Amino acid sequence: DQNNQNINDTNFKNALFQIVKDNGIISLPKFLEGSYMLCWFDNKKNEFGMLNDNFSRIKSYYVNIGDDFEISSQLKDVINQSNGYDQLSLYSYILLGYTAEKDTFYSKIKRLASNEYFLINTKGVQKKNIKEEPKNIQNYSNNQINHYDKIFTNSVSSRAGKHNIVM
Repeated sequence: DQNNQNINDTNFKNALFQIVKDNGIISLPKFLEGSYMLCWFDNKKNEFGMLNDNFSRIKSYYVNIGDDFEISSQLKDVINQSNGYDQLSLYSYILLGYTAEKDTFYSKIKRLASNEYFLINTKGVQKKNIKEEPKNIQNYSNNQINHYDKIFTNSVSSRAGKHNIVM
């Protein structure tokens, strides 16, 4: 129903504005699920900002050379700024099978990591880190540890093959 959709959209917008009001815009990834790239403009501070979801599912490739700043969700849009391959990233990929989250195979081209965001204002482009709160890790009792150990052991045993190789 179109009317219900509009009500839900309004409630969603109000909830987003309340989260931003209470916690700041940088806190939104704690409350949102899914793949998204969030861009905003702050009239009071005269600054533009951009961040990704918690897992950086939408890749954000960027180049920042002097006063030139380019960003895109497509590598092909910024690749002309590279002057060759990034040897360390290639070595990492060959040795480990992956590159660091921030790196690409091309020199000068980076990816926005899941804990980073950009602010663009009269001072230029600033890459900042989202402050991560410490995890609340509880101490498990011996009974809980034994319980989880049994679950894990049974899971592995049930998948073990003829020569105890887990598939």
